[in-house]
Amino acid sequence: FLNIGHKKKIVKILLYGVPFVILFILSIQTAFSEDMLKYENQNMGIRLSYPSYWDHPSELLGEQRCLESRGCTAFLSMSKNYSHSIPVLMINAFSESSDFLQLEKACNCHSLMEFVRQKYKSIQSSDFLRGFTFINDNQTTVGKKYPAWQFEYSRLNEDFPDERLTSLEVMTKVNGTFYDISYVPGTNQSYASQLPEVRKVIDSIEFVAPHKAVTKIPSFLITNDTEIINSQR
Repeated sequence: FLNIGHKKKIVKILLYGVPFVILFILSIQTAFSEDMLKYENQNMGIRLSYPSYWDHPSELLGEQRCLESRGCTAFLSMSKNYSHSIPVLMINAFSESSDFLQLEKACNCHSLMEFVRQKYKSIQSSDFLRGFTFINDNQTTVGKKYPAWQFEYSRLNEDFPDERLTSLEVMTKVNGTFYDISYVPGTNQSYASQLPEVRKVIDSIEFVAPHKAVTKIPSFLITNDTEIINSQR
């Protein structure tokens, strides 16, 4: 048993040590929050946070009408050293009536599960992916609250044919827009090590109504002559 002197020493250690531990934990949390950068894409209708050591997101078809045509795409390379090569997190957005989904009736998609099935079939039959193997699928969320579905699959590594790479697809539908989030790793080691940060980015996603271009039309094209003349009196 401890004597009174030892007990007093332990009490002092607790009194002086615990506050420092708490401050250390808070400093780590603060440092993590400060190391996250914000990204917003009004055309796609998304906001998210990503680690500061990732490359700045780049966009394809950034024009305002991208959702009505071929869809919008944003790339987030997971290291500035990789530039736009893998590993990468790619986010695609397609409106329910986009030309891309309707092209040659590729997907007459109206529900999330229809979109998920079409995505799975397109990956499974892709000429660019060799040795496709399905791993698993399950229901999940995007932004911690939007219902989503995900599946994992593996394929042969083109650079090292004896190695297989695991990839992740997460899909959701918000505001009449389908979102497809793809995590493509550099190696299976990077997949496992970076997956927790990928999850944090996916959990940080917020959705807003996609910004659409407003085309001004002359009043004389939408109003008949009688209305114009009467309005001038």
